[in-house]
Amino acid sequence: MSNVIQPPLEVPDDVSADTAVTTTTSNKLSGILRLLATFAILQVAALALVIAAEMVPDRMVADSLLEAIDRGWVTTTHHPITGLDSRVDRWTECYALTMGLGDPPASNNVQTAIANPQLGKCELSVPALLAYRDGALLQSNFDYYRYWHGYTVVTRPSLAVLGVAGARMLALSLAVTAMIGTTVAVAKTTSMTAAVVLVAPALLTSDFVDLGESLPHAIGAAACWGAAWLAWLAIQRRQSLMRIAAIGVVTGVVAAFFDLMVFIPGTLALISILMVVATWMHGWRGRQLFGAGVVASVSWFLAFAITWATKWFIAGFVVGFGEVLETVRDQVSFRVDGEFNSVVDVLGEAARLNVSYWVDRPLGFLIPIGLVAAVVLAWRALRRRLVDPLYVVVVAGLAVVPLLWYEALSSHSQIHFWITYKSLPLAIGALLFALVVANTSNHLARAQQASLVDS
Repeated sequence: MSNVIQPPLEVPDDVSADTAVTTTTSNKLSGILRLLATFAILQVAALALVIAAEMVPDRMVADSLLEAIDRGWVTTTHHPITGLDSRVDRWTECYALTMGLGDPPASNNVQTAIANPQLGKCELSVPALLAYRDGALLQSNFDYYRYWHGYTVVTRPSLAVLGVAGARMLALSLAVTAMIGTTVAVAKTTSMTAAVVLVAPALLTSDFVDLGESLPHAIGAAACWGAAWLAWLAIQRRQSLMRIAAIGVVTGVVAAFFDLMVFIPGTLALISILMVVATWMHGWRGRQLFGAGVVASVSWFLAFAITWATKWFIAGFVVGFGEVLETVRDQVSFRVDGEFNSVVDVLGEAARLNVSYWVDRPLGFLIPIGLVAAVVLAWRALRRRLVDPLYVVVVAGLAVVPLLWYEALSSHSQIHFWITYKSLPLAIGALLFALVVANTSNHLARAQQASLVDS
């Protein structure tokens, strides 16, 4: 870790300025082409993975689900409450558990992986599976091709081999491993204090410990923290705007592939702030630091959005482009400002619902303490001139991304506030992490110098 900006590349006297500019332009163009190629390869890999997941025999998946129904692990209850006051999303889990079941007899694995037939919500899928055991054919409730459903790469094989309880435990283990990996990686290059404040809000003020109760949520958390782990390790190796863009592309694709709209804005804030902090630690300041935040967030969002749209495009070849366009248009309209019995068309209502639910968690009293700590840390860093105001502005601006997301997708965020609130602890944890690193920068620099002397 170094707090000094690397000097610009010196151009030998015998090389003309025009040649240097041409070389720089060529390198930038080459970097952009590599970035586009990486994105394209990831789309192909995503398609190959969901097709591979569909190759798991439906019979094995259905048999595991029937065993879970008999044991009471899968029921028609959509949103049970745990002993830790967490509302379990079994509604979405029933869609995920039955993804790929009920496909037409004449369809193949490729068509099924793209069209994504499923048995529907719990009150529909459970009776359908019981009827299947009595000899009836499984019939899809509808094709759920709006998402990539990349979680099937984990769910279908694990359901076939481990059953529902084993699959839930595996998904939770992946999420815990990803969070621990991120914590360890961050602690090695900053401090244990900084690493703890990064993960503590998500661990203490959300339903992280109950994530295993709903497979899609656990896999979404694993994707979020796994991406953060990858991003932090990658940016430590080399720092450049092209490197940041590549990290944004990869992690954005991962979110679009695995996450079923659970942690999306929080993951965006988390990854972007990690990029800003890492580059600041390596000497980036001013406009350069601002550029890191912009490139990280924009590249992540574009990769996420285009990956999502790519699934719609691919689905058009199977279910028809007209049907896909109509479905997407209706869903986008509904999720943004659609009418629903619990939706209020008032600016700020979506953010209010999410914040209120978050504060109402069992350890919600810690949230105001964390926010006050953030203010104190920012004031201290600025007063002691450990950072310039732009650093605080950038990380604080990225931390409010979830609130902006809630208002942009107001209907979705109001209906699913007890799910979407999970992005808030991710963003606040990242903000606290950035401010702790800023306040301990002198200590980190001295520790680094001491290690260099010892070596």
